[in-house]
Amino acid sequence: VKIPLDWGSSCPNRDGTCSVGGCSFCLFPNRINVENISEQYNKGLARLAGKWPGARPVAYLQQGSNTHHPPQRLRALLEETARLPGLAGIRIATRADCVDPERVEILDRVRQESGLPVEIELGLQTAFDGTAAALNRGHSFEAFCRGFTLLRERRFYLCVHLINGLPGETPAQMCESVRRVAALYPDGVKLHMLHLLRGTLLAQRYQREPFPLLEREEYVAVVCEQIGLLPPDVVIERLTG
Repeated sequence: VKIPLDWGSSCPNRDGTCSVGGCSFCLFPNRINVENISEQYNKGLARLAGKWPGARPVAYLQQGSNTHHPPQRLRALLEETARLPGLAGIRIATRADCVDPERVEILDRVRQESGLPVEIELGLQTAFDGTAAALNRGHSFEAFCRGFTLLRERRFYLCVHLINGLPGETPAQMCESVRRVAALYPDGVKLHMLHLLRGTLLAQRYQREPFPLLEREEYVAVVCEQIGLLPPDVVIERLTG
């Protein structure tokens, strides 16, 4: 069972590496003081014991782009996390443009030294560069594929995130994104329905100029078609969110 941990990670789309505005759908929290990793973990264990007795914990680095740290800092964070007692594995969420040969080497080295599974989640959201640019994603599908390939070459478990219902996209495009991801053959996929969070640029845009949002029946129809496009052994980790 995943225990969310926070490394205080930033994002290249917010710290000026590629942009300062962030993705328009993202409500990035202002994390000035992040708790010690061990303290976060112990609190998570207490919640875990009450909800899923006997389950083994997986450290889940979910907030921010967690491979965006300088390499030396990334290694230190990984090693500290890997030393947490009773850990069954580490799951790291990041962006493909935060993956390079040096960082992949660090991930692989810590995986080997600790003996723990290290799994990677990559946010793609859409395979269409025009949609991505309108959302201020900050990278192309080609850049995503480069990062994906670097991790695939080291045989990391890879889960790709996609969002259905992005402004201007048709059901055919949503399915085409899945078709292109299926061609990469990830280990897992998470499908999300677009939802608008107050305070995001996308929500502000919607208030000024409302755009169509998927109804339940429309979303279900798209997801059913997308499932049929995925290889049968790709794990569907999420159907909506």
